Amino acid sequence: MSFQLFGLKGGVKWPSGEFTSVVNRNFVQGTVTHPSHIERPHSQEIRAFYDAVVGNQPSPVPWTETIKVIGILEAIYESQKKGKEVTVKL
Repeated sequence: MSFQLFGLKGGVKWPSGEFTSVVNRNFVQGTVTHPSHIERPHSQEIRAFYDAVVGNQPSPVPWTETIKVIGILEAIYESQKKGKEVTVKL
């Protein structure tokens, strides 16, 4: 699986990380790389959840945000049933 994303000021290919852009009227191209010293976001989420449960730390996702996500998901299902847009009140 792969994709290419193009905009008015540049583009990028995934998963290769190749990009193109125009900076100060100069065409620029290269490859985006991931620094090896940065922990992956999924690992950070798991660590934050572990700290919340075991270390009695604050939840990484406040319950108020969870309620908003549930409201959005319910609106998606309602929209599909009705066949039209549904207003979400958060």
